[in-house]
Amino acid sequence: MNDKRRQKRHETSDLLKVLDRDSGQPVANLANLSTEGAMFVSHGPVKVGRLFKCKLDLPQPIMDQTKIEFDAECRWCKQDVVQNRHESGYSLTNVSDTDKEIISYLILRCVIDEWSQSDTQPRTRTEESVDR
Repeated sequence: MNDKRRQKRHETSDLLKVLDRDSGQPVANLANLSTEGAMFVSHGPVKVGRLFKCKLDLPQPIMDQTKIEFDAECRWCKQDVVQNRHESGYSLTNVSDTDKEIISYLILRCVIDEWSQSDTQPRTRTEESVDR
């Protein structure tokens, strides 16, 4: 797979189900997220080019919202035989400005979780200037 992402994806710390916006049926689980794309994990393969109208229920309200909505177009799909699942990458479109802000908040939360679980904390500008 040729990685053409413009933004880094962040692993989600919560198990979030991606739902079909019209039927409410589960599409997949959200594995990682950026404001422009996402990776879903599902039991079966997804055809490249398939478009989903998605809804993601938030674990708690953010900015007085309980869900975000977006369209997701499948860009790639591969089988993970070790974990017996399929991983698929999506570009996100038709995301409202409010939902983009919520996604940014979720990403920030993921980054903070990544930092808190890591031995290497990001360096501050003050620490960097001391090294010079």
